[in-house]
Amino acid sequence: MTEDLLDPLRDDVPDEEPKADARALAKRASDVRPTAHVPQQTGVPEPPAYEDPTAGGARFLSHLLTRSPFLDYFCQVAESSYQGKTTEPKVRKAQQEHPVLFRSCVVADMILRIVVVLLILALIIAVAIKTLWPLIQ
Repeated sequence: MTEDLLDPLRDDVPDEEPKADARALAKRASDVRPTAHVPQQTGVPEPPAYEDPTAGGARFLSHLLTRSPFLDYFCQVAESSYQGKTTEPKVRKAQQEHPVLFRSCVVADMILRIVVVLLILALIIAVAIKTLWPLIQ
């Protein structure tokens, strides 16, 4: 029943057919050329290059007062949610569609700056009182 089937593992079976298939495949493979199409850029923005906040005391305070983490988050969500080439129209569209979230991000950034300024002032006052307290007594 299986005598008429070819066994590829036997040595006495002529294997001209696989060689011919391999030659045809090799010939077709030599016709393949690399594509001239260059992939387009994804348009993903690079993160901003922030200075090292641990470089010095004044730089650290400056860094804390210039950061807007909530508004940065809003812009990042707008960038990933809307289509377009530049960031500005995406943020403008997100601002129009989500005005409450935009306002809350702006208010949260202002509150953060106020808290940072109050902490800096409290530290300055604490150092001044600690320094001047022995002179007052």
